[in-house]
Amino acid sequence: MIVECQKCGAPLSVVEGVRLVQCTYCGATSQVRSGRTIAQPQYPPPPQQPYPVPPQQPYPVQPPPYVYRPAPPGSGKAGGPVAAIVIVGALTALAGVGAVVALSTSGGSVFRTTLSPTAQATVETIPIGAAEPLSRLIPGVAGGPVRGGSVSTSCRGYFPVAPQYALRVTAMQRVRLTTVGNQDLTMAVRDPSGVYRCDDDGGQGSNPLLDLPLAPGLYPVWIGTYRQRYTAGFSLQVQTGEPGAAAFDSALSLTAPPTLGRLPLFGPTTVATRTGIAGGIVAASTLGNNCRGYIPAAPHLVLDAADYRRVVLVTAASRDLTMVVRDASGAFRCDDDSGGSSQPRVETTLSPGAHQVWIGTYSANDSANFTLSVQSQSAGSTPPLAGGISPQSRPTVSVLDLDRAPATTTLRGSIVGTLRAAEVATSCRGYLTAAPQLRLVTGTPRRVSITATSGTDLTMLARGPNGDVVCADDSPGSTNPTIEADIAAGETTIWIGSYGGSSRASFRVQVTLEPGGPTRPVK
Repeated sequence: MIVECQKCGAPLSVVEGVRLVQCTYCGATSQVRSGRTIAQPQYPPPPQQPYPVPPQQPYPVQPPPYVYRPAPPGSGKAGGPVAAIVIVGALTALAGVGAVVALSTSGGSVFRTTLSPTAQATVETIPIGAAEPLSRLIPGVAGGPVRGGSVSTSCRGYFPVAPQYALRVTAMQRVRLTTVGNQDLTMAVRDPSGVYRCDDDGGQGSNPLLDLPLAPGLYPVWIGTYRQRYTAGFSLQVQTGEPGAAAFDSALSLTAPPTLGRLPLFGPTTVATRTGIAGGIVAASTLGNNCRGYIPAAPHLVLDAADYRRVVLVTAASRDLTMVVRDASGAFRCDDDSGGSSQPRVETTLSPGAHQVWIGTYSANDSANFTLSVQSQSAGSTPPLAGGISPQSRPTVSVLDLDRAPATTTLRGSIVGTLRAAEVATSCRGYLTAAPQLRLVTGTPRRVSITATSGTDLTMLARGPNGDVVCADDSPGSTNPTIEADIAAGETTIWIGSYGGSSRASFRVQVTLEPGGPTRPVK
């Protein structure tokens, strides 16, 4: 039976006939006087509560304050934190690269308050030798619990315990290290003798920079944040050179291997994609008046063209990007937003040889993941027209057989002109695409009238079978171009251009077969 404790009222189970019982809750002894029983208490089930979802934390993740509890005096033990803290964040700027700050204890010991040069690099160990110069951009996460001043009086900021990188140098090299980021970052490098070299704002903006001659050995590298209890995404740019070279400047490294490798362009068509990290410390404006943004020193990609190639390069990313292309002759071609959505697009004809490609960010001290799409088409073995215009490329609108066509044919298309028509002939105006829009084929000489109409100001260029060129800009009372000409037997190629350039224009082109004698021959 069940009785109540006379002191605390707790229910107690007793055997029939027992007169004394000790409470298992409060320890009091009670006398069973009446032997009355009580009902077994019924406790209602707890209400169902939804599992609490922690609120989303904005980037960057802020570690909570450290909790430190001193040990009792005379215990002979050091004080320690009361809990281990692990924080994992997602850096959207690096497209999912995880940021981990770990502050842990082992056997009640204190937090690590110094750097661990023997710990394995958390991001990458980078081999550096004398074989060829190196230029790389490597993402990472900065910040940690170790105060830089505890390592050296020249060090600033707060670093992780383990280095993010390690340089394994096998031959004497000059190495330049700098970060690309929009937060206030710091850097520490430890040489094999144990000496630390640190920097705070030696690079662009609030980025650190160290330019050092390094002997063979292992050099751990830490990237910290100037602010305490803070994490930040960044990219580390590593450049190497000859031991006796002067300090690096903010210029391209034309001899550095491409970070995304080489892409052979051969056969009728080539389609490929490459992914990488855009941004750097080289101002693209130093390469030309129409160049924008900031690019790395080393090219991202090298295109190896086996013949003349019609090439379209366009990026996809969540940030505003730019592009620089250096052709085999050493000329630079740049673009900013021709691809739409703040993405660059370069459409050009490449000669046989090696062509370098850089992808940059529009803003300084920034980096972003990107996907580069490469499409190429053979333009034959003969050189294109000046300015990169390629008569051999397939027309973007139509090939029209005049021997079978009706008297009037109307076609539609659109263009994004980026190539100056004046480079083909000084009398030509506007901006053209490399590939033509029309190709007129005839077995006998014919007189034709070609008119392009649009809501924007258009231009036109026609090239006859013998290579002669005729251009048109505005018709009387209109900004629409018209060419009336006698064309020889063979193929006549037509380009429709925009007077402005780098902007998309939709058009309608009308081809009319005219009776009568010669007007302006295109031979």
